Amino acid sequence: MSWEGPGDGEMPLWVGSGAAALSSDGMSVTNPPPHIHVTTPETLRDCVYDAGRQEFLVTFRDGRMYRLPRGLLPEDDGSEVLSVGVDRDGSAFVVRQRSGNSFEVPWDFVLYNLEPGYPYYKGRSPQRRLEEDAAVRIGRKLRELRQEKRLTTYELARRSGIHRPNISRMESGKHIPTVDTLGRLASALGVPVATLVSDVWRYEASFRERGPRYVAKRGSPRRRRA
Repeated sequence: MSWEGPGDGEMPLWVGSGAAALSSDGMSVTNPPPHIHVTTPETLRDCVYDAGRQEFLVTFRDGRMYRLPRGLLPEDDGSEVLSVGVDRDGSAFVVRQRSGNSFEVPWDFVLYNLEPGYPYYKGRSPQRRLEEDAAVRIGRKLRELRQEKRLTTYELARRSGIHRPNISRMESGKHIPTVDTLGRLASALGVPVATLVSDVWRYEASFRERGPRYVAKRGSPRRRRA
């Protein structure tokens, strides 16, 4: 598998990254930035409710803005929205409704639903996420081991019999090496194959154990933190 960055497709409203035009649905932009890098921890700056469009306009502190459709919120009971405000720490926004219902919406729920560049975006299959992350982690480990051995990419290519451009692509996380390639690299570096993939195993274990972060109760907003 080769990976060059987040896939193409409709992107949420983006502010502060160059010219962009809203599409007809008001939720996406044309000509979005080719690569979006999302960092954590994220914090929210503001949130307002657009009653006409039944959407929450969520603004992050780095300037990004997203239109979150009300229908995506499982705790919304359909009654009138009385107020919306961001938590003091910026980790979520709080919605209060006429029925007395209230709930919090964490920043990662917004990105999960609207940000294709977010690692846990709902439009990306779990398997693809694991493959993309595996490429990055193996590449990082390969570079780390090569530098520990004081080898250049040219020297590693000579020892392993693998073309230097391919080694560079692997180190940059753009290609997942085959089992045969891993064996040749490990032999050239004088380490077990398990050393090259150890970070991947740890990540997969934590990824599969990761549970949903969006947890709330009517009348008693709660959020489980990772």
